[in-house]
Amino acid sequence: MKIRVKKDLKVDLSTLIRIERKGLLPRLIVHERFEKQVKWTLRILTIIGVASSLVSINEWYISFSLAILLLLIEQFFEKTVFEYTSFVIMPLPEFEIDHTQWLTNAFLIPHNGHNDQFCHIGPAFKDRDYAINFFTYLTNWNWESFIDDENVIVVSIILEPDSRYTMYIYSNPSKRQLDKIFKEDANRNNLSKYGKQQQQLFTQMIFWKTLVYHEDYFIHQFITKQPTDQKFYFMPAVLPKVPEGEIEYLFEYAIEKFQYRLKHRGNITNNDIEYYFKPQ
Repeated sequence: MKIRVKKDLKVDLSTLIRIERKGLLPRLIVHERFEKQVKWTLRILTIIGVASSLVSINEWYISFSLAILLLLIEQFFEKTVFEYTSFVIMPLPEFEIDHTQWLTNAFLIPHNGHNDQFCHIGPAFKDRDYAINFFTYLTNWNWESFIDDENVIVVSIILEPDSRYTMYIYSNPSKRQLDKIFKEDANRNNLSKYGKQQQQLFTQMIFWKTLVYHEDYFIHQFITKQPTDQKFYFMPAVLPKVPEGEIEYLFEYAIEKFQYRLKHRGNITNNDIEYYFKPQ
C-alpha cells in the first residue's frame, strides 16, 4: 500500500510502519519520524492504566482481563523498534534520457558450426550519438570497463504471455558495494541514531522495452542458441534513416558479457526488480 507524502511523491506504507514477527511475539517497526507519536501513546496507556486501577469493578475477571489487555498493549508499544533511513543514489546519466530513442533490438546470430563466433544483441537506437552516450553510461556502472565478467550490468529478457517480450537493463544491486556504503553511513550515525535500526534504500536507473516475440524472429533464435551463462556481446546499433539503409552496429561499444536473465512473466515474484516495472 502506498500513501502520498507530497504532491508528486508516494511511498510504500511498509517503509514507515509495519509489524514483524520475532519468535512468538509481534514487533512494531516504526520510522523515526513517528517516534514522538509512539512515546505519547505509551504515556496515554500509562494514564489509562492508573485511572483504571482507581475505578472499582465488581467482577474480578473483568478487572483482571482489562489489566492483562493494557499490559500486552503497553508491552507491544514498549518494544517498538525505530528506524532511520539511509538513502543511496546510484550515478545518474549526464545526458537527457529520451525514451523514444530505443526503437527495437538488433541481433547478430552466428550460423551453426561457427563456434568461434558469439551472439550479439542490444538496443537499436534512432540516433548514433544517443547510442554512444547510452552505452558509455552503462560502462560507468562497470567502472568504465567493456568486460562485464561479474554481471554488473544486468540484461534481463522476460517472456510475456501475449507473444511479446520485455528487455530490462539495470545495474546489479549486489555488485554495487552497497553493504559497504550502508555500513559506513551506520558508523557515521552511530551516536546520533543510537538504538535505532538502519533502513536501507537506494535508487538507480532501470531501462526496459517491450517488443513482439515470434518464433521466426531473431529474439527466438537468440534465446534458443545462447545459453544464459556463456559469453555473448551486448552491443548498441543505430537504425537507418532511410528504408533502404542498413543497420549500423557499433562494435567498438560492445560489452563482453557472460550472463543474462531469462524468465517467463509468470515466474516473476516481488523479489525480482522486473516485477515492479510492467511491460510498456
